[in-house]
Amino acid sequence: MLLAAYPAASQEIPQLLFDNYSTADGLSSNEVHATLRDKKGFLWLATGNGLNRFDGYYFKVFLNVPGDSTSIGDNVVFALAEDSKGLLWVGTGNGLYRYDPLTERFEGSFLPKTVDSSAFDVKRMFIDSEDCLWMGSSFPVGLLKFDTGHRQFERFVNPIAEKKGEGNLVNVFYEDKKGLLWVGTHCGLFTFDPASNRFESILQLSFGNDKNRNFIITSILPDRYRVHLLWLTTWGDGLWKYDKSTGKSERFLLEPQFRHDGVHNVFHDLLQTDSTHLYLGGTGLTLFDIKNQKFSLPQSSHEATLLKTGEVSDFQQDAEGNIWIAGPVGFARLSLLRQQFGAKKIPFPLAVYATLIDTPSQKNYFGTAYYNRSLVIYDALTGQWETRRMPLLDEKHAGVLKILKDKWGFLWFITAKGLFRYDLQKNRLEPKAVIFKNGESSTAHICPQAEQDTEGNLFFRFGNTAIVEYLQAADSLVLTDFEADALGKVKDGSLLLASKKGVTRLVANGSEVRFFPFPIPGMADVSPCAIAADFIGQYWIGTQNNGIFIFRPGETGQPAFRKLSLEDGLPSNCVHQLACDPDGNIWAGTRQGLVKIDPSNLGLTVFTQADGLLTDNFFIEPTFLPSGEAFVTLGGSPLYHHFDFRKVGQPDLDSLPFYFHNFRISGKPVVFEKDINYLPGIALAYPANAFSVEFAALTMEGQKSIRYAYRLAGLEGHWTDADAHRFAAYTNLSPGDYRLEVRMSNRRGSWSENIHSLQVTVLPAWWQRAWVQVLAGLLLLGLVSFAVARFVNQRLHQRITALERQRELEAIRRRIAQDIHDEAGAGLTKIGLTAQVAVHLPPSDGIETKKRFEAILAETRLVSARLAEVLFAVNPRYDHFEAVQAWLREWGRRFLEDAGMEAGFDLPKSKYDPVVPPEVKRNLLLICKEALNNAVKYSGSDRVLISFSLDEDGRGYLLRVQDFGRGFSQEEVGVLCNGLAGMKGRAAEIGAEFSVESWAGKGTTVKVRGRL
Repeated sequence: MLLAAYPAASQEIPQLLFDNYSTADGLSSNEVHATLRDKKGFLWLATGNGLNRFDGYYFKVFLNVPGDSTSIGDNVVFALAEDSKGLLWVGTGNGLYRYDPLTERFEGSFLPKTVDSSAFDVKRMFIDSEDCLWMGSSFPVGLLKFDTGHRQFERFVNPIAEKKGEGNLVNVFYEDKKGLLWVGTHCGLFTFDPASNRFESILQLSFGNDKNRNFIITSILPDRYRVHLLWLTTWGDGLWKYDKSTGKSERFLLEPQFRHDGVHNVFHDLLQTDSTHLYLGGTGLTLFDIKNQKFSLPQSSHEATLLKTGEVSDFQQDAEGNIWIAGPVGFARLSLLRQQFGAKKIPFPLAVYATLIDTPSQKNYFGTAYYNRSLVIYDALTGQWETRRMPLLDEKHAGVLKILKDKWGFLWFITAKGLFRYDLQKNRLEPKAVIFKNGESSTAHICPQAEQDTEGNLFFRFGNTAIVEYLQAADSLVLTDFEADALGKVKDGSLLLASKKGVTRLVANGSEVRFFPFPIPGMADVSPCAIAADFIGQYWIGTQNNGIFIFRPGETGQPAFRKLSLEDGLPSNCVHQLACDPDGNIWAGTRQGLVKIDPSNLGLTVFTQADGLLTDNFFIEPTFLPSGEAFVTLGGSPLYHHFDFRKVGQPDLDSLPFYFHNFRISGKPVVFEKDINYLPGIALAYPANAFSVEFAALTMEGQKSIRYAYRLAGLEGHWTDADAHRFAAYTNLSPGDYRLEVRMSNRRGSWSENIHSLQVTVLPAWWQRAWVQVLAGLLLLGLVSFAVARFVNQRLHQRITALERQRELEAIRRRIAQDIHDEAGAGLTKIGLTAQVAVHLPPSDGIETKKRFEAILAETRLVSARLAEVLFAVNPRYDHFEAVQAWLREWGRRFLEDAGMEAGFDLPKSKYDPVVPPEVKRNLLLICKEALNNAVKYSGSDRVLISFSLDEDGRGYLLRVQDFGRGFSQEEVGVLCNGLAGMKGRAAEIGAEFSVESWAGKGTTVKVRGRL
């Protein structure tokens, strides 16, 4: 047996996951110069075509609007800064602008008088501790200071760098705790003391006879863990470390294998995420290991688009751990939250299939398979790795598939062909004879299992059915009578066995056995793969193709089962492994990801490669430590995951910024003087007693996994589950004070403690106000006091009022009768006259009688059509836009078919369905009818197109009737005048615009445009 020890740490595998954003996602330009996450949680992007605000859901674009002084003055945006008041300062290609988020208005442009405004752009910007802006331009104007309070510029020229043509080109700033400004320029690093207005050279390089070469500093970053260090990036001169305490500097250059596309040591920006790593942006993304002083390229299965096609010019890290990466050809997000599943690689080319974490000794044991046949030991206390060669594990044993450490300190190895015990102290491997029912060795199995009970006896599962028990007292192995496809353990130390026949529990050295038979009702084949018990007494069974079954065992009878499957959010119904962590959560290894389950509410958290895992297929059981650290081996490779099982996948909802937006009153958007999140409340005046509002947590991570619930305090006590929808609406609210409350939960179902609220007051109508009601009460009291004296007059007044109301009702009846007479009376009279003539015709005049009855039939149809048109205007069935469209289709088809013309329709669907008032319906129908009559009589066309559609806001409508005939002729203008005037008058009655377009030989189009 060979021994070898190495003082080497496991190798961290940088596996980065990116989200790419582009114009396809709503971004106004793929050319992103800078990013900023403001205090409220919005992400701002300076682009080559406007300023963009991102809330994690949508991009809002701010562009220059000609003639609008409150819009941004230039669409080319380079730099961003936020002052202590929350105001956003925007550096553009044409000066400086200020954006007020309360009013959503821009102010500017601010231009220095000492600089040619036609040659001034703001490329870099920094705001100091006194809210003063420091700016750099692409022109050698030196250092510019802008006092945001007095709105004044001040220019400082570096006399040391003035000799160089580009010496006063300023690229980057940094303010230390003493108020000293560190300035990176085109000729080195300088400090500037604002108190004395003095520059001092810190780091300059001389390039001998190469006078055209400059030492260009592109970024400055203070080390957050070592305050005396500064990190600098340069154009062509690599990465620099500068020690402020000693004045010494050190340069680090990229090795040739890490250089991108022949561009050597050019970096634009850098970012520090922890004490050991720097992210460097240049032509692509590069990592720098501070401890080992080495560069590396990150591995990524979801690479940022800009890393493939262009440069990285800007980094920004927010409080959520997101790194925003911008460049001239792209924009991406690197989520550190999704890097929680750290991937490590053992420093040997071994294929690992088994892992054991020994908590007392702080040692990790890795069992290797196939040609390696070694035991790898990592000592967490010393940081040393050790390999122990196992010559007894010859080819027929094919390496270690499972490791168990017993209470006496021995390691037990399960291999595909047998069982071995290893003495760590004596460094001795001992084969144990395994007896099977058929007298032969077990066949290889991908998931062998081993457990130890409270008595120290060991149980091993080989293949699909063989259970071997090792009796410590007798030092012997016994083949049990139990069959099992899965072996597990309860917290009290008793063992669980699951097979197709049922579940067996072994208690107190086999003295008590409880059996729960299968099959489960309604399930023909369970096929268990894994079994585990949680802390609340439930058993969990993972199956080959039916998900997870959960039951609580009872004393008698068959227990009731619950099931988790694809329909419940499980990523796969094939569950290889189940394990219970120290907090009582169940972890399931499936073919499509790793799942964390809360047994109390069955809340599922699914982790896949999209969350940073190296694989989705987990068939090896994870190991958990009480400290919160977890390990899971990736079978067949030298890689393993380590992560904190208490923190993964749980964004801190209580720390997320939250905002309300898009407030609407009675369906109409409202623009307030201030952002509604800063208003003490919103008042709704009568009759506007309905409102809707959207809301969202300002998080760039996990948006899809956040659920919302809301309620209107003052109206309801229960919560309405909005799921992922961020919208609440209420109608017909009574006068009073209300408070809209919103809360959030993560995908585990844990609700946040913070409740976000918006105060809404519905004001009473004037007659509902208190003083009006008091006055009415006094008036009523006065009326009662005079009631007896004026009894007779009151009775008389009531009779007069009744007569007046009766006369009004009579007038209404007369109007209704007049309408019916106008629409149908004339037709009915004509029908009667025609019938009378038909009756008095001689019996022999059959032809004339037929003509008369045909006339009666035609007139009857006409009256019926007119009555249908009257009913259309007043029938509530046709009050909505879609119903009007449907009625027009049917009515227009019949009308044109009766005239012998072909009917065409353009009635597009809309996401809105507003109410169409009766007077609008009536007049639109009459206009359409007149237009169709003209088309039938004068157009000479054989086809008419009727169109009725809504605008994008769902309020504006357009009615269009188009024929394809000869158009107006001069002799027909006079004939049509009365009809056109009538249509125009009807359009005016409903506040609509009326127009007629006619082209010789191309037809005539009648248009009516209005708003509902």
